[in-house]
Amino acid sequence: NGHVADGGGIRVTSVSFGGLNPLCKSIKALGLPWRGQVDSPYQLTVVDMQVKVRVPLLGGICGPGPVSLAWENEGAEATFDAVSLAPDCAMNGTMQTSPQVDIQAATPLVMQH
Repeated sequence: NGHVADGGGIRVTSVSFGGLNPLCKSIKALGLPWRGQVDSPYQLTVVDMQVKVRVPLLGGICGPGPVSLAWENEGAEATFDAVSLAPDCAMNGTMQTSPQVDIQAATPLVMQH
């Protein structure tokens, strides 16, 4: 869940991880809300993504750090691929919004005299 402000600022307020890989269920979002920006109708940036991976030997806290996401209005989803968060986390995946979000380019205002 989250919020998009009029100026394009985003705030992610809740995140859950899942998928076919059982390790995905061991990931927990930290430092919520995450902040970010709509860069274009096709790209978002989360500036402070942070997660905790709860698995033996490989677990730990990763981030916070910036993550660029490719946005797709049709499925209201943002995908990220080969994202690196310090100290040594690499992730890929898809985030879906709920409720569904539709991001459009701003229409420039035309001033008449």
